[in-house]
Amino acid sequence: MHSFSTRLLMLAIATQCLLSCSIWRPAETIEAPSASAALRLEEAWQALASVDSTDVLLKFNNQVLAADMVALLNRQSDGASNLVFEDFQVGFKQQFIQLTTHLQTYDNQGQMIKATATGEIQLRVSADGLEWYPNLDQIQAQPSDVSLADGIQVEPASEWAQQLLRQINGVLKKHPQSGDFHYISFQAVPLADIEVGTRLPSFNDATSVQSAPIRGMFFVKGSAILIDPIHTTVLLDMSFKSNLAVCPADISVSRAMFANEINNREPVADLHDLVEPDDVNFFFSEIVGATRPMTIIHYWFADGRPMAVEELPIGPSEKWRTWSSKGVTGKAASHWRVLVVDKESGCIMHSQSIRTERPQHLSSPSLAEPGPSNFADYRDAFRNRMADFPAAETQPRILVTSIRRQFLSDVIQAGLGDLQIETSFDEASLAPGNHRADLLPFETQHIACQNQKCPEPVTCTANIAHCTRQRDSRDCNSCLFHNPLNNRCISVEKDPICVAAKNRINAIYESDWDACIAAAELGREDCQQLSRQIAQSCEIENQAAKSACEASKTEIQSLDSGAMLASVMANSQIKGQLSTVFSNFTISGDFDQLQQDVTLKTRLQITGELEFEPASTQWPLSSCINTWKGTFSNRSISSIPLNSMLSSLRDTAGSFSAEWSGIVLPLKMNASPLESVFVSNPRLLATCNIGLTVQQVEQAMRGADADFFNGGLKLVIQPLPTRVNWRPATIQLAGKKYTGLMKSQMGFLDYTMQPD
Repeated sequence: MHSFSTRLLMLAIATQCLLSCSIWRPAETIEAPSASAALRLEEAWQALASVDSTDVLLKFNNQVLAADMVALLNRQSDGASNLVFEDFQVGFKQQFIQLTTHLQTYDNQGQMIKATATGEIQLRVSADGLEWYPNLDQIQAQPSDVSLADGIQVEPASEWAQQLLRQINGVLKKHPQSGDFHYISFQAVPLADIEVGTRLPSFNDATSVQSAPIRGMFFVKGSAILIDPIHTTVLLDMSFKSNLAVCPADISVSRAMFANEINNREPVADLHDLVEPDDVNFFFSEIVGATRPMTIIHYWFADGRPMAVEELPIGPSEKWRTWSSKGVTGKAASHWRVLVVDKESGCIMHSQSIRTERPQHLSSPSLAEPGPSNFADYRDAFRNRMADFPAAETQPRILVTSIRRQFLSDVIQAGLGDLQIETSFDEASLAPGNHRADLLPFETQHIACQNQKCPEPVTCTANIAHCTRQRDSRDCNSCLFHNPLNNRCISVEKDPICVAAKNRINAIYESDWDACIAAAELGREDCQQLSRQIAQSCEIENQAAKSACEASKTEIQSLDSGAMLASVMANSQIKGQLSTVFSNFTISGDFDQLQQDVTLKTRLQITGELEFEPASTQWPLSSCINTWKGTFSNRSISSIPLNSMLSSLRDTAGSFSAEWSGIVLPLKMNASPLESVFVSNPRLLATCNIGLTVQQVEQAMRGADADFFNGGLKLVIQPLPTRVNWRPATIQLAGKKYTGLMKSQMGFLDYTMQPD
């Protein structure tokens, strides 16, 4: 009777609890287990001590965190064998997250048992999110005794209860490889895109705009968490590795795992949990889809800090197995992370980590603050570290993020290091042109009515004096290991990503050198052809009658000063390549100024038709001038650098932008349109019988477009504003995506999350 009454009372208490509980409860009703409070605080103090620089602050609303945790626990527990979970309750207190679940199960006789399991949720910072681990360590069952095999009655505190706890934890804890890991993914530090552009006012305002992502990955060097009843705050000390991006899917990592031993090219055991630091010795990866030889790099990180780098050759194969070793680091890390990177492109093929749920060995905190048993002292020390963040006093509905502008400026500068962006114009953008000028009377004192002495064809040479060969001579040595006692470097290796980037830049420089030499050779050939044509034209001109020359000369002398002899007209069509290359971006200070280099590259073909219209049909020269028409075809090949362009950065909505002034760049054709027409048709000038040369016609040209007829192009370049456009911050919580746009403040960039 007493047993029945006890069961009835416990059932009533459990029923009342189920009716009154909610997902998230105020922390004052939750008491953290005192046995683990000291360990929890000691771990928090040591984490805070590891934060050398407070680069980023994240502040979560605990109700939103609780909802996300409960949603995932409900999804993972659905359909669990022999277990029916009725609800989950998550509550926050001082550096403690309590987890409670009510569930039903059955004993070996099929009798239903109601149970309440309690424990905690452990929260850890990962590279781009928060990992959390449910750990239930207490259980109460109703009825108070349960039936096992052979009808034996036992108390729930027995081994059966411990087995049930292990079963419950097994359902609620899933490993990252299962695809359903307890993970809150967020973009703590959103990167940016850099946008450049060029407008050509002289070509109907043709515009070309290009943008490129600033690539790289962040790694957490140190982090600390403050859990109070309403908010959970995270401080991050971060590092950045530039030129890393996610790889295309054609070549992928089909298997990857940590192992303590490799045997016959296979890992002996796939390690899912890190119990002791020495458990992890190797990282194994299997590459599929490699149709050509390639090299991958294994980057090892211990607690967010780079510890080892190993290059691994990959042969063309359907599957290629390889592995690397962390080496002898002497680092008792609780969190190991490995990046698998394609050396050539710098993109990340795979990322994987392994860690302990709680560090096994903690030393006494080496801080000036009071001891680890006092939460109030820890909270004060934590708040002191984040006091200058503008979001420190914010009460977020979901999440707020604050990032130091100087830290982000350094990150963006690292990502811009080897970046080059080219804005190109196609032939459709280079609109046809119409040109007009006046032909004034020739200077008669320069007209000699006598046989000319024709020059001998000259021997042209290729002028390569303007071709400069540049080299990227940066030092790619980087420190692989530091002496933990004095932080001096004891092992130096070349950074393969830096070497790859250096090789790419040198390949570009070599290509520019070859193009310059080729352009010089083309110029030499044009020069020789022109020289031969000039000699031929000279011989024909000598056949003109001297008497006709004198008559025409007298006619010219009779014209009034400044009179127009003829109108000159031409249409032109430009084909080929015209582009501007933006490079060597440098951001100074707290996003104060932007410096960049711009190089104009042209490889153009200018074609068209030219004709003269005499001002009067009564002049003896009119019939001659009226025949001056023909087609021309010239080239303009150049590479014009505009180095060290500097402008202030202006803070605009969601970006920083730099404005630039327009630039007038003179381009030179290999021959003028007049040369192209008259030299290729030498009889055109000879029929005038006054011994005219192409140079004399060029000197008589006047008007706004006279330079065009003489072989010059005025190209007006208007660089568009260079913009650093910030990507939005994102976070996934409770099955929803939240986005935050950048808001600039003094010394910080802030993001406040809103539902998408």
